[in-house]
Amino acid sequence: MAVKLCIFLITLWPLTSAEAFDHSYRDYGRLLDEVVVLKGQQTRVDYANLKSLSDRLDKLASEFSRVPLSTYTIWDSEQQLAFLINAYNLFTLQLVTRHYPDIESINDIGGFFGSPWKIRFFSLFGEKQHLDYLEHELIRNTFPEPRIHFALVCASISCPPLVKTPYQGAQLDKQLATVTHQFLTDPERNRYRSGDNVLELSSLFKWYKKDFIAHSGSLVAFVAPYLFLGNAAAVEDLMYADPGIQFLPYDWLLNSVIIND
Repeated sequence: MAVKLCIFLITLWPLTSAEAFDHSYRDYGRLLDEVVVLKGQQTRVDYANLKSLSDRLDKLASEFSRVPLSTYTIWDSEQQLAFLINAYNLFTLQLVTRHYPDIESINDIGGFFGSPWKIRFFSLFGEKQHLDYLEHELIRNTFPEPRIHFALVCASISCPPLVKTPYQGAQLDKQLATVTHQFLTDPERNRYRSGDNVLELSSLFKWYKKDFIAHSGSLVAFVAPYLFLGNAAAVEDLMYADPGIQFLPYDWLLNSVIIND
């Protein structure tokens, strides 16, 4: 009995050092590998399987919640941002899974007048929080990095795909570059109609326009290098063409392998 009590108390005890947290996110990566299904340039989530693995999901969420602010603040900025991105995606999975299969969209959570992004359902740095706090207050207010919009996942068809590999501080710049390129070259989400000189972009570029302009000066200046990666001439041509921009409709249906396949 005493041994069980000690084990229980250890699982509740907050992390007290930078070394105590696994920045490789090994267990989270194993879970993602089991539930994320590749589908071309996109992915789907096997929420039915994830629901059966809810004990593992909740344990991972608890590990994120147990990181104290005093530990987080001594990590380098890449480790901090990787942690927040992974936390956002993990907590989103947890929220959707709790309501699955009774929803067709994440927007079904919270009721007609509510918002799934305003529900305080997880703890972070000792306080009950919601997803909007994580994204807008912690991430966007602290890190001038617009590529996070292609790493944060909203559990919907039109949102950036959830990748199988967790974000890691040491690899973060490369990972963000990869997911940004993949998102921009997915013709279902973004495309350039050269004949009409029109860029059709995801609505993410409309909602977070100021983030991209603050970073690159214009939407075209941000998009071009990722749309034509490694092709300096094509990038220059697009910039010179000064294309018109249209924003594509956003599909909020759940990114589930069951509902949509």
